[in-house]
Amino acid sequence: MATGEVPTSSFLGNRLPSRGEVLQVFLFHHKIQKEVLFAAAASTAEKVLEVWRRANIPMSDVSWVKKKILKLYEEYGALAKSKSRKTETEEMKRCILRDSLEDMFDIAHSKAMEAKIPEEDKAFLEVQREDRQSCSMAGMDEKLKRATEEKRRKRTKDGGDEEEGRDCFVIHP
Repeated sequence: MATGEVPTSSFLGNRLPSRGEVLQVFLFHHKIQKEVLFAAAASTAEKVLEVWRRANIPMSDVSWVKKKILKLYEEYGALAKSKSRKTETEEMKRCILRDSLEDMFDIAHSKAMEAKIPEEDKAFLEVQREDRQSCSMAGMDEKLKRATEEKRRKRTKDGGDEEEGRDCFVIHP
């Protein structure tokens, strides 16, 4: 495995997941749990979105996240097929993938930095994009959580929220 670690079922820590962590969770669902590609991508996307919701950062649509997970798996699979080749080009491709696995798996909405979210959350996203090791998430902002739940209750009570399962942090393009 290019990640060099055993696939895991969930994300650890208080950081946004890296590409390598997402690949490990995907491989756990696909190889160990024997889920088909699309089901494994859906299971992994659900876990990725859960971490991003805790960070209170607007995210891309779920279908886009699944596509991004499958694309990452395709990159991994293409290099796994050529693992016996020792050419300079193949070694360079493996090195590039290995380095990119440490990068954040970025599913932030394209206009996340313009959204009405606390500056602290915007700063956290910027730092995670640059250096994932330098900071981590604290617990959930309880005041913000209560306010969001109250808004959702009012919207549901007034009949303005047709989609029950929609998360208020997700911004659709």
